[in-house]
Amino acid sequence: MQILFYIEPHPIRNSFISFFGAAAQFSRILKQAAASQSSPVTYRIYANRKTIDELVAAIPEVKPFVLASTDAEERIFSAHMRDWMNGGIEEWCKLLVGEGEITTDYNAVINRIYQRFKFDVIVHWGDNGAVKAFVDDFPCDRVAMELGCTRKPYINSIYFDPLGTNGSALPAQIDLNDLQVIVTEPGWPAGADLLAYSDTAETMAYETMFIRPSFPGIGRLHSRKSQPAVYIPLQLHDDANLLIYSDFESPANVVDSIATQFADHGFLCVIKPHPSALSRPGGKMAYEAAHKAAKKLRDRVIWLDLESPPVPNSQLYALTDAVATVNSSVGFEALYHDKVVAVVGKSVYKPSGLFPTIGEICTSSFDENDYHRKTSILRRFFLTSYLVPEDQAFSQDSFLQRVTVIKALAEQAGSEPKRQLQQLYNRFAPEVVEERLDSAMTGITSNANAASRPWLDGPVSDANAATSIDPEDRPSSRTQPAK
Repeated sequence: MQILFYIEPHPIRNSFISFFGAAAQFSRILKQAAASQSSPVTYRIYANRKTIDELVAAIPEVKPFVLASTDAEERIFSAHMRDWMNGGIEEWCKLLVGEGEITTDYNAVINRIYQRFKFDVIVHWGDNGAVKAFVDDFPCDRVAMELGCTRKPYINSIYFDPLGTNGSALPAQIDLNDLQVIVTEPGWPAGADLLAYSDTAETMAYETMFIRPSFPGIGRLHSRKSQPAVYIPLQLHDDANLLIYSDFESPANVVDSIATQFADHGFLCVIKPHPSALSRPGGKMAYEAAHKAAKKLRDRVIWLDLESPPVPNSQLYALTDAVATVNSSVGFEALYHDKVVAVVGKSVYKPSGLFPTIGEICTSSFDENDYHRKTSILRRFFLTSYLVPEDQAFSQDSFLQRVTVIKALAEQAGSEPKRQLQQLYNRFAPEVVEERLDSAMTGITSNANAASRPWLDGPVSDANAATSIDPEDRPSSRTQPAK
């Protein structure tokens, strides 16, 4: 089998190296292949010249695997360079959904790569309309990879999908009835999943809930008596999650719509901007616009300013009654804590017919007990068969196992999402459940013998600072894959 790692060569966010993080992650597999000297697969990695130069300088072992871009291809990349806030975002969105001249040009680039290296599988990060168009016309398959919907202090996860990512991925194409057919075993209680599927070796997702947070407005949460509260995490202004997989145009638009609906029903809204909101081109302007929109709701909103110390999401779950998100990983992670969640965009973890609407939450017009039963099934499916811990996702053996299964499923004539997901579940769930049971018991024993707990280690402020880990607070694009 021949596998191509296609690192998006298109310049985004005014940079030719925004996907360096994805290249570095895939290089972990290439280093293992180089060391083994007996890999059953021939690998190549392709990216624009600037990304490859930085990659080879940082990880020399990848050099034998590099498929170099040509001068003609580099001219195409440069021709599509746009200022991010003046046409660049729009160009990128066309590429994501497979529209326009940009898709045609990059499809031709992939065609030229294929003439030099007849890959059986093209592996790419995030969505890519040019890759999809190419695979539709040529005898090869694709595997899209993306950050999963659990991050530290839960399991740092990745997923593999033959259809794409976010709202294009396989789980988003099925409904709740399909999911209940796939997962015949009862889901575990949320607390059991929290113990079994958290990164217990490094952080304590459960314990952080009991560390007393301190931020402007917390007194209003404690004194609200019977007033309900909702936690609303905002998306980045220039991410596909918002631009492609929702009906919202900006974080300010999210505040105007979601927060206003909850506030009008008497909820106190706790709004947390994305931790990386100020680090991207145009981010400060989008952040300020969202803050301005929140101010219009006056005392019905608590705004968690990015200049203040971050508040762990687990503490915000404990302080509020519900979570409302476009499609953030925070929405899935809230299910570890038995939170009622409204997911108003298209998300990888949103099969139809599962999550209540904002109106249903505000009026209590849904069966909450049944909701928790359904979400336990969702957690079981994702945590046992769809999400892959990051260290396994970039281990050559685990990577090849997952890609081989995905490729086989994609090649089955007429195979529907439900059938593919059923086979994924049958293939991976049994061994993952056994592994996690062992891991959970080891973690419980280790924690039970620990000499201390963070809430006992000195002043509250010090403990809070030491454990303020935000699941969405990702490192820069130089160390993590871009979305």
